[in-house]
Amino acid sequence: MVSESFGLRTKIPYFSFLTFILILIGSRYETGPDWATYESIYETSCQTPMIELQGVELLYRGLNCLSYSGSFDLLFVNIICALIILCSCFYFAKLCLTPSIFYIFAMPYFLYVISMSYTRQSVAISLFMLSIYLSVNFRKTSIWAISLIGFGFHKSILLYSGLLLYKTIPKLAIYLLLIPALIFLALYSLGGYFEYLVSNYVEGDFSSTGALFRITFSCFCSTAYYFLIRAHIPANVRNVINIFTPLPYIYFLFLVVWPNQNTAIDRISLYQIPVNILICSYAPLAFPEKYFLVLKNVAFLISFLLFQGWLSYTSFRDAWLPYKSYFFVL
Repeated sequence: MVSESFGLRTKIPYFSFLTFILILIGSRYETGPDWATYESIYETSCQTPMIELQGVELLYRGLNCLSYSGSFDLLFVNIICALIILCSCFYFAKLCLTPSIFYIFAMPYFLYVISMSYTRQSVAISLFMLSIYLSVNFRKTSIWAISLIGFGFHKSILLYSGLLLYKTIPKLAIYLLLIPALIFLALYSLGGYFEYLVSNYVEGDFSSTGALFRITFSCFCSTAYYFLIRAHIPANVRNVINIFTPLPYIYFLFLVVWPNQNTAIDRISLYQIPVNILICSYAPLAFPEKYFLVLKNVAFLISFLLFQGWLSYTSFRDAWLPYKSYFFVL
């Protein structure tokens, strides 16, 4: 079994690295594809009635309103969101074979691309990661609270958190689904929120190359899990992974049947990223231990190359505003 010891000499670099990532993500300025959207939310969160901000979840809107009232700008919002993300990652990394492997897989795509592209949903995904940690460590009664906080940032967390709770504590799963359902009903009666969801996530004519690549990779991870990796994963972790490994095949079928209207499946499939990372982190155990360092370096190289490919593609499509920091522009 491969392990990493965390004495003082390793803790200092580890937390220095996390601090660097916190500053990198939290201090971004005019970065990513949706920066204008988040600026609009920030500027209108306190002035616009709730029913007119139909696409903004309540906790994220409240965070923006607090920042706007104190004239803290989006820097405050993004720092708080980055702090939630990294705290969740810190605990989730403990479930992986080693924490360093977690960051090798998470750093290029989840921590840089997703966290800087979809602020609200990246917080929800990170809280889903924290829910997995709590489930594996038998702290199941806390999952519903974490999931409801995640719902306050992005509604899409309900499917994955609902499945997690249903397999572990069915009664709490009912409450998890019931409370947001009542919120949906209230918003629907006030301002047509249900029509907003349908028009933007079901009927909207959007396509996503990223979704196709991500779901294909998720299918690969699930297949490798079933045939190669599952026997090497601890039982308590394996029991959670088993809940989610069938989902990529369903997503792939959805994309084949409905290729040009996949906004909903694109958003939902992002929650498969932590599951993939968990599976990939245990892949070295399927090989002799003497190859562990080599496989770790290969994983880093593959992650880096995929990240560079993504940067080249988004630059070609003009789909990403290059990285800038508040600390260098203000």
